[in-house]
Amino acid sequence: MISLRLFRFAVLGGAVGLLLAFSCGGTSPTCGPSNCNGCCNQNICVAGTDNSACGMNGETCVACSSMQLCSARFCSATAIGGGDATGGGNATGGGTATGGGTSTGGGTSTGGGTSTGGGTSTGGGTSTGGGTSTGGGTATGGGTSTGGGAADAGAMISTVTNAVTNQTSLLGSAIEIDGAVVVAASTVFTSTTSGCGTTPTVETFYVQDPSGGPGLAVYKGCKDTAATPNVGDVVTLMGRLSIFNGSLQLSSSASHGVALHVTVTAAGSGHATSGAQPPAGMPLTVATADQAGYAHTATNAHPENVGVVVHLPSVTVVSMKPTGFVTTGSDGGTVPAGFEISNGSWVADNVVYHDCIKPLDGGTLSLPNGLTAVWDRYQDYYAGTSSPVVPVLVPLTCADLQ
Repeated sequence: MISLRLFRFAVLGGAVGLLLAFSCGGTSPTCGPSNCNGCCNQNICVAGTDNSACGMNGETCVACSSMQLCSARFCSATAIGGGDATGGGNATGGGTATGGGTSTGGGTSTGGGTSTGGGTSTGGGTSTGGGTSTGGGTATGGGTSTGGGAADAGAMISTVTNAVTNQTSLLGSAIEIDGAVVVAASTVFTSTTSGCGTTPTVETFYVQDPSGGPGLAVYKGCKDTAATPNVGDVVTLMGRLSIFNGSLQLSSSASHGVALHVTVTAAGSGHATSGAQPPAGMPLTVATADQAGYAHTATNAHPENVGVVVHLPSVTVVSMKPTGFVTTGSDGGTVPAGFEISNGSWVADNVVYHDCIKPLDGGTLSLPNGLTAVWDRYQDYYAGTSSPVVPVLVPLTCADLQ
């Protein structure tokens, strides 16, 4: 985790490597996800590749700002690092170019590399905004890349639904999400861990688009200086999209030079049509007859509800330490990851353990009104990628257990 650093934007020099075919059903009277792979402009399906009408998956088209380009149907921006220049052996603003390289704004380029805004590039690499790239890698906004890797401090404009739907292509990218609604949030925890900085607060919260759809976890670590929003707040988010312990999340990343940025644009006035905690909405109630479909043994159970707040009435705790539900530490040791309830669901208690489970001193948890939690996924991180990904319920406050 690193301290807050503002993202800076400039026009993309190249297209983002996400290619989607465009098709649109011409007979349906309503433009939407079922008949449009581009975006909907006044109920007409368009390609979604223009700056004035950018979008995908049948969502409403958006107009990109003057500092953005519609690239791969996203309004995209990258860190400012100077302009592009072409031509062998050209140097602008004091830069040095050798062997056909191009240098702008004081950068140095060797062996055909390209350097902009003070960056250094060797062996064909590309560097922008002060970054360093070696062996064909690409570095943007001060990042460092070696051997063909990529480091990017720019931000791709997205929605929650797009980030979740296209996570395979977007994992590892810095993205911005505008107008999301906080639908669930943990109690803000103040960390006493050394090195956490002057405002060592920790919060896990989930966001959705106002129109509903899947949700996305956001993790604010103790070194992040981002805001700690409340349920119902409308927020703009910037961070790196990644998967940790099986859960798709937006967070900061010190190793990739990406800070978490949370801005509350409207306090308490947001509402989502999918399951949410009040005042953002109401949880999605799972009827008793349907609760078996949320068991930990159900394969890819209810992906449409990942990140959505659900309520399971009339469930009880059957095991406080179910076999196989563990978290492996970096030292190889294991600890229980949560408990199991009567419908077969595993409940991850990592967020609520300190305040809600530990005070029981080994006793069994009572769920007098059932369980309210966010539907998500879990994988034992230190056990490796071969460990199974299982569906879990994630309560965020003690009130979820009462």
